[in-house]
Amino acid sequence: MKKKLLTLGMIVTMVIGLCACGGKETAGGLGSLDIEQQETGKDTVPDLNGGTNTPTNQTQNTETQQTPPPVEEPVPVGLSYEQYQGKYFSMMKPVGWDVWEYAFDDGTGNYRLMMSIRDPENTNNCIFLMTGLEPYFANETEMNKMAPWLPNPDTAIVLDPLNAESMALQFGTIRSALSKNGFQTTANHLPDWTITQSVLSNVSEESTDSMILSEFLGEATVGGDGKSYAAYFSNLLAKQYHAYLRCTYYISYANFGVCLEEDLWETDLDNVVSLANTYEQSGLNALNSSFQENEESTVYLPVNPSIDASGALE
Repeated sequence: MKKKLLTLGMIVTMVIGLCACGGKETAGGLGSLDIEQQETGKDTVPDLNGGTNTPTNQTQNTETQQTPPPVEEPVPVGLSYEQYQGKYFSMMKPVGWDVWEYAFDDGTGNYRLMMSIRDPENTNNCIFLMTGLEPYFANETEMNKMAPWLPNPDTAIVLDPLNAESMALQFGTIRSALSKNGFQTTANHLPDWTITQSVLSNVSEESTDSMILSEFLGEATVGGDGKSYAAYFSNLLAKQYHAYLRCTYYISYANFGVCLEEDLWETDLDNVVSLANTYEQSGLNALNSSFQENEESTVYLPVNPSIDASGALE
């Protein structure tokens, strides 16, 4: 694999509220070699009666081996897409991929969504979303203030720096934390990726210390199957303050990710990432309608990514 250096802008949109190769290659070089036969000139050869025949100017024909036509490689066939309408959300998705969705009360009456859309032939190929994950910390000092109060203190995670790349690099720890905190099924629906190369890491120019929007693209291995994958992840980190514990922490909203094996990333990476722009959560909003009307919380939709990744991975 090689990485092209690109200058890629990032446009991420947060929605708040209810509507939350070229040349010719020949084997061994022989396909492009002209083999020329030398002219023999006059020669004396025996005839069938024991005599000789002297050709006036016997010349062996010059033959040129024709270069075989180049073998055309089949054009990769990409995915096709269809509309999915589920209980909690709707979204365009690859045809034939399976959808799992789960909504749960975060303890305050506000419902969060966890979902995955997976290729049944290789479940490592997937799209996933978790509308809210917490807590994350900017440093160990803040983490240690809250850790004793967490059900599983060993699952507290420091993000340094505070962006999507840090979360993507710690994805194994995040999956483990979900399992230990009662979300084993969700963890099983997330790709068990290990990032092998960071390709793009962008933080939105609109980000502040309190609201950090970012996205990440890298190469990864997944579950030891020997294949290379594109790993895309975007999120919004929202700063919180716990008055009783006097510590700051972050909730990671709109955790949207894509994992695609190499054959699919070459044809469909940009398309699949952009499916986030088709996401709509009216079903989830209905669960949260009374909660939102009381203005006790803000529901965030996924960060809508706009990334040209087609040339970033080769």
